[in-house]
Formats: sequence, C-alpha cells, structure tokens
Amino acid sequence: MSRLYAIGYDRHVKYAALLFDLDGTLVNSIDLYGDAVIASMKEIGDDFSKEAYRDWYIHGQHLRQLLEKYGKTEEEWPDVRGDRDRRYIELLKEKVAWCVGAKETLEYFSGKIPMALVTGSWMEYVDASDGKLDLKKYFQTIVTVDDIGKFTKPHPHSLLLAADRLGFDSKECLYIGDQLFDVVASKAAGMPCCIVKGAYTPKEAMEQADFVVKNLAALRDLVSVSR
Repeated sequence: MSRLYAIGYDRHVKYAALLFDLDGTLVNSIDLYGDAVIASMKEIGDDFSKEAYRDWYIHGQHLRQLLEKYGKTEEEWPDVRGDRDRRYIELLKEKVAWCVGAKETLEYFSGKIPMALVTGSWMEYVDASDGKLDLKKYFQTIVTVDDIGKFTKPHPHSLLLAADRLGFDSKECLYIGDQLFDVVASKAAGMPCCIVKGAYTPKEAMEQADFVVKNLAALRDLVSVSR
C-alpha cells in the first residue's frame, strides 16, 4: 500500500536522481491533448466524448487503438495523426501551464540532484511546452517516444534508458508520475515510484505506488538532498 506524504511531512529519503513524467505530473496538458484528439476524431465523423477520452487515456492506449474502436485504420485516414499533432502543438504553445508546485519544485531540486524528463510524448510536444514554460533547462537528459519507439510505458525501457544516461542503477532513482502505467513501468524497471494525485489519476495508481503526494510541492518533504 502506498503512503501519502503531504506538505510538511518530515520524512526524507535519499535518491541518486529524480525522473519525472511530463503530462499531468509537471504540466497541465492532458485536457489539451483531449481537445486535440476529440476535434480530430470529429473531423473523420466520430463523436468521441470527454468521458470516453478519459477512459482511453488512463489505459495508455494509442491512436490506432482508438481508430480500431470506430472500425477505422490510419491507412484509411492518413491525415488524422497529423491533424491531432497540429492541433495539440498549437494548444500547448498557447495554453499549457505548470501543475501546482511543479516549477517551484524543479527549481528547488535544480543543482542539488540530477533530474531527467521521461515521457511518452514526442519531442515536438516537449518543445512546444518548453517554448511557453522553459522547462527543458531543469533536466540533464530527456527521454521521449522518439528515443524508444514502440517501447513506451508501461514498458520500462524509457526509465532504464534515462537512469543509464544519468549513470545510476534504476533502483537508486525515484520516478514521479500520475498514471497506473507509470507505476507499472517503474516496478518493471526496479525503480521506486511516487504518484502525484491529479485529475486523471486512477485509484489503482495510488494503491500500487510506493508513495503518493497531493502535489509536487510535497516532494520536497519526501526527498533528501545535500545542502
């Protein structure tokens, strides 16, 4: 069972490095992605609701699986992925914002402990968010789907790659995410996992994580850093 660490809870654990998920953990982008996906599906004649999007997202499914649900393929609709990407990138450039406590927490740990960004997003999405929030500067390495291909979370490859780039064993690092597939990936990598409770976080993620925090500011009371 996970343990809930709230702000002010004085229990510090030492880790060699911190690995962060992006969407829903550091930045409020999940609704923006949903807006892009829903609009793109509407363009090809399908009414994909926000409720259906939530279920699709938390199960870590891909666009091809969504199209299959509606009896379609990317071969039949070759422009749907590009349309989604264009919409999402524009939304990120205009509207993406930090999650509560995220920027302050990255600034607190910056220079005190190595950090990596590990996301199932494409680098062009990260670049779009960086253009508005200047977030890439906090990380010694960034692992995106460009680096790992089909081996996305819950496969552990992205976490193992980030730990290797930082020069640490996976068990020495802490992964911070918001989804069940983040927990599954971290456990497969032999890495402790902290879940940040967000609007899209399923209860199973909180039940299976090593730690749960209500926002990223609480991470400062969990992780020990050299002074």
